[in-house]
Amino acid sequence: MTVEQAARVLRGLGRVLRLNPLGFKEFENTPGEALRSFQAALWLAPVFVLYAAMDRFTGDEASGPLGAFAVLKAAHYVIGWTLFPVVMEGISRLLGRRQVYFRWLAAYNWLQVPIMLAYLPVAVASLLGAGGPGGPVAFLDLALFLGMATYLGFLARHGLGLPLSSAVAVVVLDLILTQVAAAVVHSVLMGAEFTSSSL
Repeated sequence: MTVEQAARVLRGLGRVLRLNPLGFKEFENTPGEALRSFQAALWLAPVFVLYAAMDRFTGDEASGPLGAFAVLKAAHYVIGWTLFPVVMEGISRLLGRRQVYFRWLAAYNWLQVPIMLAYLPVAVASLLGAGGPGGPVAFLDLALFLGMATYLGFLARHGLGLPLSSAVAVVVLDLILTQVAAAVVHSVLMGAEFTSSSL
């Protein structure tokens, strides 16, 4: 990525974070722009490793083979970055919005950077035992979720040019796919833990 391209991404992302539709004009509507946006996955990989480490040492995935845990978490990360974009490519065709898909995808991928970083304080607070129900951390978690849903809806509404109802459906689909992927990985890890403890 060149300095000029990085500057465009920062300008576009800054405007999107301010809910300014003009931010989308900073992202080129090309396959190359969409492909470059997956660099965000590389930049966020260390943050994901940190999240995974917290799960390993604090959650119910704390036991079981470390190798299986690492492989499944890595697979979860890759799936998380690819499943929804692949599904949306088909949906954009069905909705007649394929002509703006690459611009939307670039903005969507880069938006994951502030979203993932924003959740880090919540994860750390929970690790330190401050994440009880009804407390300030739970309130912050809810606020972040609502903010994330708002931004995802904004992307679908203005990035793909969808009506409000369709934009809401896209956000719901994104959340469902995310939860399904996480549930599958969790169930496999718990199965691996049970198998390990039985040996």
